[in-house]
Amino acid sequence: MPASSCFLLAYLLKKKIIIKETIKDIKYRIDLLDSQIASAKTHNESIRKLREGEVDKLKEKLREQIAIVEAEQESVNILIEEVSGLNDDISDKSDIKQKLKELQELDRELANKHKALTKEVAFYHDHDNCPTCKQGIEHEFKEETIASHTSKTEEIEKARVELEDKSSDLQERIDEIDDVENVISAKNMQMSEHRMASKIAMNSCKAIKEELVGAEKEATAVDNQEIKNLESDLKGCHSDQTELFDEKETLGVVSSMLKDGGIKTRIIKQYVPVMNKLINKYLSAMDFFVQFELDENFNETIKSRFRDVFSYASFSEGEKLRIDLALLFTWRSVAKLRNSVSTNLLIMDEIMDSSLDTSGTEEFLKIIQDLSADSNIFIISHKGDQLFDKFHSVIRFEKVKNFSRIAT
Repeated sequence: MPASSCFLLAYLLKKKIIIKETIKDIKYRIDLLDSQIASAKTHNESIRKLREGEVDKLKEKLREQIAIVEAEQESVNILIEEVSGLNDDISDKSDIKQKLKELQELDRELANKHKALTKEVAFYHDHDNCPTCKQGIEHEFKEETIASHTSKTEEIEKARVELEDKSSDLQERIDEIDDVENVISAKNMQMSEHRMASKIAMNSCKAIKEELVGAEKEATAVDNQEIKNLESDLKGCHSDQTELFDEKETLGVVSSMLKDGGIKTRIIKQYVPVMNKLINKYLSAMDFFVQFELDENFNETIKSRFRDVFSYASFSEGEKLRIDLALLFTWRSVAKLRNSVSTNLLIMDEIMDSSLDTSGTEEFLKIIQDLSADSNIFIISHKGDQLFDKFHSVIRFEKVKNFSRIAT
């Protein structure tokens, strides 16, 4: 995860902790106000008169809810009777299905018999000798058998037509029963709705009764100002609590987006192709011709010009350094694209003192020269005079009494 995301997540976590503690304090304040309001109402209750108008309103609401309960229950009773009648209308469902099943089985038996008879008729038409004993079949016997089997097949066909008509009638009845069952299901659904409405009304009756008992006991307040002030404070606390809950939820959403799998994944998908293009550009500039690809999880795939696949560990130290430099320059370019801000400072420590060969050094210096047009680049090296002619200016340091200082 990038450092900026880590810092932001840490900041969000710290802020969530602060909000959690604030919510806890407000909850304590709300509980305290609730207790104070209850105490004030209890104190005033002893010196109030009964609120007759409020009692009458509650009684009227109670009557309305009772009427709703009775009306809903009546609707349920009517539907129960209708469903009972419909169930009586389809009481033959099992018998009809059983008869249809029997007819279908009988039809299959007749079909098998018809098939066998037809096969025998075809045999006697096509053969004059018995295929088993090789003896001739008498012509008269053949004709009688063919006529007999043909007559039977015709009778079977007529019987199957009659069975089909009966099956059709039974199927029509089954369809009618299915329609009635659909009506029953709809009425059962209506009953559930009426029962739910009745239950809601009964719950309202219970709540109104409890409120009515309290109203009948409650006296007219001598001084409600203290209660009003406390309720105003309580309302403010609830408002603050709601805002804090909303802010906490927002922080949770933002944290989720910043984590792996969140919006960061989409950003990575957008920038991976650009990064791959830049990496290969810098590798080519350093005379290192391989195909380097990063996937969305930053797993690398490296192929040579002959499409052989290599791992990072299979390269020499000089080649690894070229890959590292290409990645470094790429991240710098992506940071510029992503943040619309370009830094003009680049410091590289002992990059020229490592395993980079002469050719790689020359190509690296070309890249540095291209970058130096709008950047201040500092290369720290121990090679001394070998690199002095490669840069516009040189700052030399020397160690005096274990302290480094600029050489004069």
